[in-house]
Amino acid sequence: MNECYFFVQVCPPQLLIFDLKSDTLLRRYVFPKSSLKDNSFLPGLTLDVTGAECGTEQDDSFAYISDIFAFGMIVYSFKDDRSYRVEHEYMMPDPLACKFSAGGIDFKWIDGIFGMALTPLNKSDLTAARTLYFHPMSSFHEFSVSTAVLRNETASKDSGDAFQVQKNYLLMRFFYACEIRSREFLIDNFADNFIFFNYKLKFYYLHFFCYIT
Repeated sequence: MNECYFFVQVCPPQLLIFDLKSDTLLRRYVFPKSSLKDNSFLPGLTLDVTGAECGTEQDDSFAYISDIFAFGMIVYSFKDDRSYRVEHEYMMPDPLACKFSAGGIDFKWIDGIFGMALTPLNKSDLTAARTLYFHPMSSFHEFSVSTAVLRNETASKDSGDAFQVQKNYLLMRFFYACEIRSREFLIDNFADNFIFFNYKLKFYYLHFFCYIT
């Protein structure tokens, strides 16, 4: 997504789309300044592919890209070949979850939205909206929003109430139980049977968790 060397960006953030069958580059999309902030860094990418027209002009696929340092999300439409920025307070770090400890050294890590996961496709209706789960790197909470909101630029900016805090008892107990841990969660992922997978950063290794939503 972007390349840094000693904090010097050597190329603009861009999205490269390949046809894996023919091993060819279908499209190179350079993100415009309107989708970025001066401190943008884009570590996470989640694809929302809904139909069989993948790679064609009718392809209505979307990509959701997390901006961990500038606390936002970039939404890219393959069909329109354009992107726009979405921001919400749930994408920001929790000040109570920014303290880290590693090797006896305590420090603060103020990182925003990072891990993202989409619920599985509805096989009986491939055009049905899905739910995107996400969380900031520095947070004890999991959040969600419908892709119907994210896919509509106007709605994504005007529908703040569509972003939800997950209040599943087991999920919340799981996250708060980890408050004593050395640290937060990196990656989310959904299996086809709606089992939610989560990978936890322990600074020298990863913990792996899963639970049924």
